Amino acid sequence: MYLKVDFGEAGMFPGDSHFPVILLAINNLRSDGPNGPICDPDLHSDYPKYASCGAYDVDGTCDWTSCHDDVAFTEMLLYEITSTFCVDLNHIYMSGASNGGMFIYTRALPALSSSLASVGPVCSSPLRGFNFLPDSPVNIISFHGLNDRTIPYSVDGPHNLGPGPDGTVIAEDGWYYHIESEHLAAIREKMNCKPDPLPYQTHMDGVHGWTCSLWSGCDEGKEVVHCHGEYGHDYPFSNRYIEGVMIIWDFMKTHART
Repeated sequence: MYLKVDFGEAGMFPGDSHFPVILLAINNLRSDGPNGPICDPDLHSDYPKYASCGAYDVDGTCDWTSCHDDVAFTEMLLYEITSTFCVDLNHIYMSGASNGGMFIYTRALPALSSSLASVGPVCSSPLRGFNFLPDSPVNIISFHGLNDRTIPYSVDGPHNLGPGPDGTVIAEDGWYYHIESEHLAAIREKMNCKPDPLPYQTHMDGVHGWTCSLWSGCDEGKEVVHCHGEYGHDYPFSNRYIEGVMIIWDFMKTHART
Protein backbone atom coordinates (compact mmCIF):
# COMPACT_ATOMS: atom_id res chain seq x y z
CA MET A 1 0.00 0.00 0.00
CA TYR A 2 1.48 3.35 -0.99
CA LEU A 3 0.79 6.84 0.32
CA LYS A 4 2.32 9.77 -1.56
CA VAL A 5 4.68 11.77 0.63
CA ASP A 6 7.93 13.73 0.41
CA PHE A 7 10.39 13.13 3.22
CA GLY A 8 12.55 16.06 2.12
CA GLU A 9 15.61 16.32 4.33
CA ALA A 10 14.41 13.53 6.60
CA GLY A 11 15.88 11.09 4.12
CA MET A 12 14.34 7.99 5.67
CA PHE A 13 13.84 6.43 2.23
CA PRO A 14 16.28 8.35 0.01
CA GLY A 15 15.12 8.78 -3.56
CA ASP A 16 11.63 7.45 -2.86
CA SER A 17 8.48 9.53 -3.12
CA HIS A 18 6.41 6.79 -1.48
CA PHE A 19 6.59 5.00 1.81
CA PRO A 20 5.03 1.75 3.04
CA VAL A 21 2.00 1.63 5.29
CA ILE A 22 2.61 -1.32 7.57
CA LEU A 23 -0.39 -3.36 8.67
CA LEU A 24 0.05 -5.02 12.04
CA ALA A 25 -2.13 -6.99 14.43
CA ILE A 26 -1.60 -9.20 17.46
CA ASN A 27 -2.35 -12.89 17.50
CA ASN A 28 -5.61 -14.21 18.87
CA LEU A 29 -4.43 -17.67 19.91
CA ARG A 30 -5.68 -19.76 22.79
CA SER A 31 -4.16 -22.41 25.04
CA ASP A 32 -4.60 -25.47 22.85
CA GLY A 33 -3.76 -25.42 19.18
CA PRO A 34 -4.72 -27.91 16.48
CA ASN A 35 -2.07 -30.34 17.79
CA GLY A 36 -2.47 -29.79 21.53
CA PRO A 37 -0.96 -27.38 24.09
CA ILE A 38 1.27 -24.61 22.79
CA CYS A 39 3.42 -24.49 25.92
CA ASP A 40 4.40 -26.25 29.10
CA PRO A 41 2.27 -24.27 31.62
CA ASP A 42 4.60 -25.25 34.44
CA LEU A 43 7.41 -23.24 32.86
CA HIS A 44 5.84 -19.82 32.42
CA SER A 45 3.86 -17.25 34.37
CA ASP A 46 0.14 -16.91 33.68
CA TYR A 47 -0.89 -14.02 31.46
CA PRO A 48 -3.74 -11.67 32.43
CA LYS A 49 -7.28 -12.68 31.53
CA TYR A 50 -8.82 -10.47 28.85
CA ALA A 51 -12.46 -9.40 29.09
CA SER A 52 -12.98 -10.41 25.46
CA CYS A 53 -12.45 -14.05 26.47
CA GLY A 54 -15.33 -14.15 28.93
CA ALA A 55 -15.30 -15.77 32.36
CA TYR A 56 -12.91 -18.68 32.80
CA ASP A 57 -9.83 -19.55 34.82
CA VAL A 58 -6.52 -18.87 33.04
CA ASP A 59 -4.38 -20.32 35.82
CA GLY A 60 -2.24 -23.18 34.57
CA THR A 61 -3.08 -22.56 30.92
CA CYS A 62 -1.10 -21.27 27.95
CA ASP A 63 -3.64 -18.54 27.13
CA TRP A 64 -1.90 -15.27 26.45
CA THR A 65 -3.91 -13.11 24.02
CA SER A 66 -7.27 -11.46 23.70
CA CYS A 67 -10.12 -13.30 21.98
CA HIS A 68 -10.81 -10.65 19.37
CA ASP A 69 -10.68 -11.75 15.70
CA ASP A 70 -7.64 -9.94 14.32
CA VAL A 71 -8.16 -11.30 10.80
CA ALA A 72 -11.60 -9.69 10.72
CA PHE A 73 -10.08 -6.49 12.16
CA THR A 74 -7.39 -6.44 9.44
CA GLU A 75 -9.93 -7.13 6.69
CA MET A 76 -12.12 -4.28 7.96
CA LEU A 77 -9.08 -1.99 8.16
CA LEU A 78 -8.15 -2.81 4.57
CA TYR A 79 -11.74 -2.24 3.45
CA GLU A 80 -11.92 1.10 5.22
CA ILE A 81 -8.61 2.34 3.80
CA THR A 82 -9.20 1.13 0.24
CA SER A 83 -12.74 2.54 0.29
CA THR A 84 -11.55 5.94 1.50
CA PHE A 85 -8.27 6.45 -0.36
CA CYS A 86 -6.94 5.74 -3.84
CA VAL A 87 -4.77 2.71 -3.12
CA ASP A 88 -2.61 0.63 -5.44
CA LEU A 89 -3.88 -2.84 -4.54
CA ASN A 90 -0.73 -4.44 -5.96
CA HIS A 91 1.37 -2.76 -3.26
CA ILE A 92 -0.10 -3.76 0.10
CA TYR A 93 2.55 -4.98 2.53
CA MET A 94 2.61 -6.36 6.05
CA SER A 95 5.46 -6.55 8.53
CA GLY A 96 5.77 -7.11 12.25
CA ALA A 97 8.22 -8.24 14.91
CA SER A 98 7.69 -10.94 17.54
CA ASN A 99 3.89 -11.09 18.08
CA GLY A 100 3.40 -9.11 14.88
CA GLY A 101 5.45 -11.60 12.88
CA MET A 102 3.58 -14.48 14.51
CA PHE A 103 0.34 -12.88 13.31
CA ILE A 104 1.74 -12.96 9.78
CA TYR A 105 2.61 -16.65 9.98
CA THR A 106 -0.45 -17.87 11.87
CA ARG A 107 -3.21 -15.58 10.64
CA ALA A 108 -2.28 -13.45 7.62
CA LEU A 109 -0.67 -16.06 5.37
CA PRO A 110 -3.50 -18.61 5.53
CA ALA A 111 -6.24 -15.96 5.23
CA LEU A 112 -4.90 -12.81 3.56
CA SER A 113 -1.94 -13.70 1.33
CA SER A 114 -3.94 -13.22 -1.86
CA SER A 115 -4.32 -9.55 -0.90
CA LEU A 116 -0.69 -8.97 0.07
CA ALA A 117 2.26 -8.13 -2.16
CA SER A 118 4.97 -9.01 0.38
CA VAL A 119 5.31 -9.81 4.06
CA GLY A 120 8.23 -9.25 6.42
CA PRO A 121 8.16 -11.22 9.69
CA VAL A 122 10.95 -10.32 12.14
CA CYS A 123 12.17 -12.47 15.08
CA SER A 124 9.09 -14.65 14.74
CA SER A 125 7.87 -18.19 14.27
CA PRO A 126 4.49 -19.89 14.73
CA LEU A 127 3.54 -21.68 17.90
CA ARG A 128 2.91 -25.42 17.87
CA GLY A 129 0.14 -26.40 15.48
CA PHE A 130 -0.26 -22.90 14.02
CA ASN A 131 2.26 -23.48 11.21
CA PHE A 132 -0.31 -22.90 8.48
CA LEU A 133 0.68 -22.43 4.84
CA PRO A 134 -0.27 -19.51 2.57
CA ASP A 135 -3.58 -19.68 0.78
CA SER A 136 -1.86 -18.30 -2.32
CA PRO A 137 1.76 -17.50 -3.30
CA VAL A 138 3.27 -14.43 -1.65
CA ASN A 139 6.68 -12.75 -1.46
CA ILE A 140 8.42 -13.13 1.91
CA ILE A 141 11.46 -11.57 3.56
CA SER A 142 12.20 -12.75 7.10
CA PHE A 143 14.79 -11.77 9.72
CA HIS A 144 15.82 -13.87 12.73
CA GLY A 145 18.69 -13.57 15.17
CA LEU A 146 20.76 -16.69 15.81
CA ASN A 147 20.96 -15.75 19.51
CA ASP A 148 17.23 -15.21 20.00
CA ARG A 149 16.28 -16.51 23.48
CA THR A 150 12.58 -15.58 23.25
CA ILE A 151 11.67 -17.31 19.96
CA PRO A 152 14.69 -19.57 19.40
CA TYR A 153 16.20 -19.77 15.95
CA SER A 154 16.86 -23.51 16.35
CA VAL A 155 17.37 -26.18 19.00
CA ASP A 156 21.07 -25.28 18.85
CA GLY A 157 20.43 -21.71 19.98
CA PRO A 158 21.36 -20.38 23.44
CA HIS A 159 19.29 -21.04 26.57
CA ASN A 160 16.44 -22.96 24.96
CA LEU A 161 15.23 -26.24 26.45
CA GLY A 162 15.75 -28.44 23.41
CA PRO A 163 13.31 -30.20 21.07
CA GLY A 164 9.59 -30.01 21.78
CA PRO A 165 6.55 -31.84 20.40
CA ASP A 166 5.82 -31.90 16.66
CA GLY A 167 9.23 -30.64 15.63
CA THR A 168 9.16 -27.53 17.82
CA VAL A 169 11.84 -26.01 20.02
CA ILE A 170 11.04 -25.25 23.68
CA ALA A 171 11.85 -21.67 24.62
CA GLU A 172 13.24 -21.01 28.09
CA ASP A 173 9.81 -19.75 29.22
CA GLY A 174 8.08 -22.94 28.07
CA TRP A 175 6.53 -22.02 24.73
CA TYR A 176 6.65 -24.51 21.84
CA TYR A 177 7.78 -22.72 18.67
CA HIS A 178 8.14 -24.22 15.24
CA ILE A 179 11.63 -23.69 13.85
CA GLU A 180 11.29 -20.81 11.40
CA SER A 181 13.76 -22.10 8.82
CA GLU A 182 11.83 -25.38 8.63
CA HIS A 183 8.50 -23.59 8.38
CA LEU A 184 9.85 -21.42 5.57
CA ALA A 185 11.04 -24.58 3.81
CA ALA A 186 7.47 -25.95 3.97
CA ILE A 187 6.15 -22.67 2.56
CA ARG A 188 8.68 -22.76 -0.28
CA GLU A 189 7.70 -26.34 -1.06
CA LYS A 190 4.02 -25.34 -1.14
CA MET A 191 4.86 -22.48 -3.54
CA ASN A 192 7.15 -24.71 -5.69
CA CYS A 193 10.21 -22.50 -5.23
CA LYS A 194 13.57 -23.59 -6.58
CA PRO A 195 15.26 -25.79 -3.96
CA ASP A 196 18.69 -24.15 -4.01
CA PRO A 197 19.12 -20.61 -2.70
CA LEU A 198 21.25 -17.81 -4.09
CA PRO A 199 22.99 -15.07 -2.08
CA TYR A 200 20.80 -12.03 -1.53
CA GLN A 201 22.91 -8.92 -1.17
CA THR A 202 22.12 -6.06 1.19
CA HIS A 203 24.00 -2.95 2.25
CA MET A 204 24.66 -4.50 5.70
CA ASP A 205 26.20 -7.82 4.64
CA GLY A 206 28.76 -9.06 7.15
CA VAL A 207 27.72 -6.71 9.97
CA HIS A 208 27.16 -8.87 13.08
CA GLY A 209 27.38 -11.90 10.81
CA TRP A 210 24.46 -10.68 8.67
CA THR A 211 23.73 -12.80 5.61
CA CYS A 212 20.68 -13.40 3.43
CA SER A 213 19.59 -16.14 1.02
CA LEU A 214 17.09 -15.94 -1.83
CA TRP A 215 14.82 -18.68 -3.18
CA SER A 216 13.36 -17.74 -6.55
CA GLY A 217 11.17 -19.42 -9.16
CA CYS A 218 8.17 -19.76 -6.85
CA ASP A 219 4.63 -19.91 -8.21
CA GLU A 220 3.47 -16.67 -9.85
CA GLY A 221 7.07 -15.40 -9.82
CA LYS A 222 7.20 -14.96 -6.05
CA GLU A 223 10.44 -15.01 -4.06
CA VAL A 224 11.47 -15.85 -0.50
CA VAL A 225 14.41 -14.25 1.34
CA HIS A 226 15.65 -15.30 4.77
CA CYS A 227 18.27 -13.32 6.69
CA HIS A 228 20.03 -14.00 9.99
CA GLY A 229 22.93 -12.78 12.07
CA GLU A 230 24.50 -12.72 15.52
CA TYR A 231 21.86 -10.90 17.55
CA GLY A 232 18.89 -11.65 19.79
CA HIS A 233 15.13 -11.08 19.88
CA ASP A 234 15.02 -7.81 18.00
CA TYR A 235 15.67 -6.15 14.67
CA PRO A 236 19.27 -6.60 13.51
CA PHE A 237 22.18 -4.19 13.94
CA SER A 238 21.65 -3.24 17.59
CA ASN A 239 19.93 0.15 17.85
CA ARG A 240 20.32 0.93 14.13
CA TYR A 241 16.76 -0.15 13.36
CA ILE A 242 16.52 1.92 10.20
CA GLU A 243 19.06 -0.35 8.48
CA GLY A 244 16.82 -3.39 8.87
CA VAL A 245 13.71 -1.43 7.89
CA MET A 246 15.45 -0.24 4.73
CA ILE A 247 16.37 -3.83 3.80
CA ILE A 248 12.73 -4.86 4.18
CA TRP A 249 11.53 -1.88 2.15
CA ASP A 250 14.13 -2.42 -0.59
CA PHE A 251 12.69 -5.93 -1.00
CA MET A 252 9.05 -4.94 -0.76
CA LYS A 253 9.12 -2.07 -3.23
CA THR A 254 10.43 -4.45 -5.93
CA HIS A 255 8.00 -7.29 -5.11
CA ALA A 256 4.45 -6.34 -6.03
CA ARG A 257 1.41 -8.60 -5.81
CA THR A 258 1.14 -8.90 -9.60
